[in-house]
Amino acid sequence: MSTFIREQIEKFKKFDYKINENNQFYNPNKEKMDSLEKHIETKINNINFDLTNWIYNNIIRTSNPRDNVEFKEWVVKNENNFKKMCDNYIERYNKNNDLIEAGTDKGEEWFGINFNTKLKNKQTINGKEVTYNYYLTFENSIENFKSWINNFSTLITKFYQESLNGSLQNSAVSMKMGYSIFHYILDNDHMKFYWYSKEDESKVEGIINDWLSKYKISTANRPYTKGIDFSLNKNSWGDLVATTLNDELNKLIKKYGNKFTPKQYSNHILKMLNTTKFNF
Repeated sequence: MSTFIREQIEKFKKFDYKINENNQFYNPNKEKMDSLEKHIETKINNINFDLTNWIYNNIIRTSNPRDNVEFKEWVVKNENNFKKMCDNYIERYNKNNDLIEAGTDKGEEWFGINFNTKLKNKQTINGKEVTYNYYLTFENSIENFKSWINNFSTLITKFYQESLNGSLQNSAVSMKMGYSIFHYILDNDHMKFYWYSKEDESKVEGIINDWLSKYKISTANRPYTKGIDFSLNKNSWGDLVATTLNDELNKLIKKYGNKFTPKQYSNHILKMLNTTKFNF
């Protein structure tokens, strides 16, 4: 697990957070908004100051836990149980099986399961190989988390069956989620799904939506649930969105400079992130 994630987990355990009182999906706390304003103030004086990575790491990826003591205590209490669940899947499906395999990334931030790994033939758009994405963010409540965690095995089983002799038997599909239960408090992207052919979109979405509906699992209303990664430059969808926001800031600052305050620029970027339908 990365040092950044460990630091955020420790911070979460020790402090109560207060979020802005609105219903936007991207809703940074005051500390982050103050930091964004300071960075934008620097950018006004130095247009080449690049905010892409900061926007990606501090707004697009990371979120703020709700001010819910009961849920916070439940998360801390179930830290070991959740990791044990993931480790059991890794042990069960880490046997050089081409149909299904499980593991973590090097930093142990993500736990993932891959289906039909030998069939990963990527399509291309304008000469770039693409990976299609689908994102889930679960509503943070104890009952909702119990529901999706306790029924996660049924989602694996459904993808396994479809990959074995169903609609996805000629396709590669992957899914990943946070390896630590704290991931779901600190990160906006709780679960991600990947496929490599546009024709598989409705099949993958159908499995996910049926699972959510059957077990009454609630998800947050995200500004976008789908994305495309371009492998040529290893740009993820989130990277592309962050780059677009930084470029938008550059255009605005070049045009208006000090006519608007860092706070006004910050609010504009946040509104853009929450309302724009990005299409690359």
